[in-house]
Amino acid sequence: GRVLKTYKYNLGQDKLEIDASNLTKGIYYIKVKNSEKSLTKKLIVN
Repeated sequence: GRVLKTYKYNLGQDKLEIDASNLTKGIYYIKVKNSEKSLTKKLIVN
């Protein structure tokens, strides 16, 4: 895979909105990480 977009957010921010309107149909993986943890979630665009 490849990185399509990178976002930065501030500490204490508990929500990040991602504009998926320009993504073609398919399965994408969103990875959120900081210095201690990493989390990956699947995003399905229909």
